[in-house]
Amino acid sequence: MQPPDQPLLGPLFTNPLTLYQQLLTAPCTQSTGQNLQQLVVHKQIICYIVLLTSILIAATAQVVLPLGQICRAPEPYHTSALSGHEWVMKLIVGHPEHIHCELGMHVHVFESLINELHALGHTDS
Repeated sequence: MQPPDQPLLGPLFTNPLTLYQQLLTAPCTQSTGQNLQQLVVHKQIICYIVLLTSILIAATAQVVLPLGQICRAPEPYHTSALSGHEWVMKLIVGHPEHIHCELGMHVHVFESLINELHALGHTDS
């Protein structure tokens, strides 16, 4: 029976790494060779169990915690009523950073790309 000042489950609720370190450094008190070997094997098994348990707890937390976050409805990003050609023209003549934000290149790079594609025989769609 456990003393009343200790929790019923004892080391189950302690930090697994602390428990693992305590198990590794705990002295073996048995004097016979076979008993000492059995204690070492038991200590290693317990250490592996504690280590695996802590890994499982950490992995479970990585999966479960994001599920608890509040999910919000996706917000539409491309809501322009313009057609493809009109949208591209608006990007070309509009704010210089808009085309960079949308296409990942500045106006002069986009225009060079269009000229190169035309030179290779491609036409507007």
